[in-house]
Amino acid sequence: MIWAVCSASSRGVRAVSGLSPTRSQTFSASLALVTAELVDERGAIVDQVRAKPVMVVQDARRQKEYTPLVSFGGTKHYLQDAQMRMVRGVAADTGFTWGGDVDNSLNIPRGTFGVYWYDRGPTTPEGMEQAIAEYQRKGDFESLGYLTKKELFKRTGDKKFLQRTPSFNDPRFLQTLSDIVRAAARNKARYNMDYYFVGDEGSLTSYGDAVDFDWSPGALAEFRTWLKHEYGTLPCAE
Repeated sequence: MIWAVCSASSRGVRAVSGLSPTRSQTFSASLALVTAELVDERGAIVDQVRAKPVMVVQDARRQKEYTPLVSFGGTKHYLQDAQMRMVRGVAADTGFTWGGDVDNSLNIPRGTFGVYWYDRGPTTPEGMEQAIAEYQRKGDFESLGYLTKKELFKRTGDKKFLQRTPSFNDPRFLQTLSDIVRAAARNKARYNMDYYFVGDEGSLTSYGDAVDFDWSPGALAEFRTWLKHEYGTLPCAE
């Protein structure tokens, strides 16, 4: 007779049953270790085969089981209350998650939610001059690094260098981002993951200077609308 021995060492779960299809709701663990044993009529083990650990997930996940976690680092004290109101206003909280060995990424483009430290741009005078010369030669605004735009704004005072790339007020970018996220989530939905990984070291507003915010025409227009709604009685809101 052949028996299947299923166990999950991380939770101390162990179940023994005859080999047959089983449903995942009867076995709750992140990994299952499956062992097949050949035993004789006296119960002695004649042979044994062990499979590689397999992931076990629920048949279905409820929406309330998901809690979005946003990791903040270096937040300015004068922004903390406003940030927390916005985060909790969409039923999220602050915390930290990491993907580990499981590919639970939503494939969001690098740098979407802030300037990744290693992508911030040249840090030496020679590198800065080279980056500025390259921009003057090609005129490729989208490829400008954070530090390069900051330096160009200091030199020229041109507010176009304060426009964020990408802008969250750009409908085309938001649609592209939505398409990417939905496609990734759809392709990985069968795994019923505990959480999805959005991005590493997002620094949105962490640096706290003008270049880290968005001064694009669309963002300014919506900001003025928000000001009128919040502070409509003040003359400066007009």
